[in-house]
Amino acid sequence: MAHDGQHSMFPGPSGSDLRDVAAINLRYLRHCRRQPAGGADGPVAGIRELGDAALLRLAGVPFLLVSLREHDAGFWSAVLGAEHSADLFEVREAGADATAVGIAAIAFLWQLCRRDLHTARLVAGAPIEWCEGLLTCPLIELIDRCSMRPGLLVPRLGDDGAFWQRLLTAGVAGDPDLRRAAQLAALHQVLARQASDAPARLAAAACHLAPAPTRRSR
Repeated sequence: MAHDGQHSMFPGPSGSDLRDVAAINLRYLRHCRRQPAGGADGPVAGIRELGDAALLRLAGVPFLLVSLREHDAGFWSAVLGAEHSADLFEVREAGADATAVGIAAIAFLWQLCRRDLHTARLVAGAPIEWCEGLLTCPLIELIDRCSMRPGLLVPRLGDDGAFWQRLLTAGVAGDPDLRRAAQLAALHQVLARQASDAPARLAAAACHLAPAPTRRSR
């Protein structure tokens, strides 16, 4: 994507980007739904109650539902600052399902950061420093480092009950207009959590991710 150094138009994620986001979301939601009832709380407890159709609709939000702790500077300082000595064949013990989600999300966001930092920030709600930090490592080394680190995957805004209440109700509604409105409202909430230097064009791009809700005659 060309940049003219000015306030160029930012079209937002491509259709291919959004399909990748949905695929990662669906794999993460299925992982959450498989968690034992006794160990599930917060958003995961609500996700466990969703049927297959609702799970597919929720996966279609235009941002990653799984967070890689993008705003946790201490966590990522440890990930990127540790000595690199991982063996990919020795780091799967903590759960193959979660590892697969993490590798998919890291690989997707790494290549997205290389191609377009603004789009990466939009779909991950991430600060620019985090996106740039990913690019300090070759992809295979980054996967090594992340695979060694427990606690990488958490629900996005997992401490915000209202955010997830919206997603788990209106955000999975059968009415496409209601669902789209709820999901875009959730996206704006994700963007609001970004660092204060987030460019306004990210929020503007969110408005173009889906058509405006259709007005129905009363």
